[in-house]
Amino acid sequence: MSAFDYFVGKLQCPECGEISPADETTDMQTKIQRNSNMIDLGVGDKVELDQDIESCGYRCYQEHKSNSLKVIESWVCPSCDKPYNFALITIEDSRIVEVVGIELTELAIRSANYIFEECSLMGWHVSIGKVDFREI
Repeated sequence: MSAFDYFVGKLQCPECGEISPADETTDMQTKIQRNSNMIDLGVGDKVELDQDIESCGYRCYQEHKSNSLKVIESWVCPSCDKPYNFALITIEDSRIVEVVGIELTELAIRSANYIFEECSLMGWHVSIGKVDFREI
């Protein structure tokens, strides 16, 4: 699995306040699909989930049921280049139903099934049923 796709949505930057276009300029790369082809995945799009989501660059906080789950991913503001903004992507019955900007908090992580693997670079340590923040 070498290719990736992009989660896309109109997201407001917490730094500059601009709203991003719903395209790959936010650099929200994902390998969550079984067959990734560098396409944009936004609200309404069908997602064919890989069987092993953790091998796709995510840490599991809580198991998901069948084809419904919530994923936290990071994005970059295309207006001011601020990295490590966050979005919650909700997939229900293999379709993306919501892509919303969030603040990365313990409560947000507890509401998700998976979080992007690089969360540890910001001090978050996540494993099944456990979330912990440590100053880095």
